[in-house]
Amino acid sequence: MTTGVPVLFQLHALSALLLLAAWPFTRLVHMLTAPSAT
Repeated sequence: MTTGVPVLFQLHALSALLLLAAWPFTRLVHMLTAPSAT
């Protein structure tokens, strides 16, 4: 699947997927609601 893809790019893609997977369980989800809170 990742044949011929540089290792650095694989790590970059993996970290992005992990961040997206962990998003609902972190405080980052507050970034979506903070601007609308008055």
